[in-house]
Amino acid sequence: MNCYHFSNFYYTFADAEKFCASRSHHLVSIHSQFDNQFISNEAAKQYGWSQFITTYFIGLTSQNSTDGKTFTWIDMSPYNFNAWAQAHSSSLNLREKLIHFLVDDGCYYFNKQSESFSLAESACTKRTMHLASIHSSFENSFVRSQADKVFGGSTDFYIGLTSEGSLDGMIFKWTDDSSLFCYFFLKENYNFHEAEQFCNDHGGHLTSILNQFENNFVRAGANQYFGITEFDVCYIGLTSLNSTDGKTYSWLDGNALDFNHWERGEPKDFVKNKCAVMRIYDGSWMTNDCVEKFPIVCKSPNKDKK
Repeated sequence: MNCYHFSNFYYTFADAEKFCASRSHHLVSIHSQFDNQFISNEAAKQYGWSQFITTYFIGLTSQNSTDGKTFTWIDMSPYNFNAWAQAHSSSLNLREKLIHFLVDDGCYYFNKQSESFSLAESACTKRTMHLASIHSSFENSFVRSQADKVFGGSTDFYIGLTSEGSLDGMIFKWTDDSSLFCYFFLKENYNFHEAEQFCNDHGGHLTSILNQFENNFVRAGANQYFGITEFDVCYIGLTSLNSTDGKTYSWLDGNALDFNHWERGEPKDFVKNKCAVMRIYDGSWMTNDCVEKFPIVCKSPNKDKK
């Protein structure tokens, strides 16, 4: 099954194909009326119709022929279908809009139409897709940058992360079931040991945070469920209680501490301050006395993940 991506960038034909070729793909070839109509319909949704004809490049050219008149598909597939406009079976003065497609490694579909979350997910599943799941800071930046180009920037849009279906509305999962972990935001206050025990009882640990994207996600969830003031904090699963020197911090779930977001001057070397909390309003980490009670964030493997 082919996957098509419609871009609002303007290119010359050569630059359009170069862009696609750099990603091991080509400008699109079309081999049936069904494909042609599908591309036409999707292009109309992407670019919109107006009193002016919206045109865009496809991968058909006569540049590679000896007579300069014979058209072939640039991906070398058979030229077994055409839909030339009347009296236009030669190169046209096209607006330089690019269609490119991704076949092997998936694609992203951006829709400008406003929908509720459930209708947006339904629209994706009708295309055998889901709302986007995001698994790295790079992917997050990519989706954001492409959305800015398509939607015009400063626009909120849905991704496939939801707590719908959980009993208390606090456990988040990706709609495509690609989550490796579930997160549980509990507003009830616990001390550090009680918090970790609660998470253990539910199959996880106080959350580890392995990159900036995950830090942003946990902060946003805490903001939503716990509220936000300058002094609001919640426990995360970082502590020096398990170290031999009482100063070396590690994650309770065993993950390496390769990323940190300590507040300036932290971690403080105080006798009682052995457990980390996140300050909700900015996502920074601070050391705290482990006996104090705060809301908690648990992280557990997604048991539904096959």
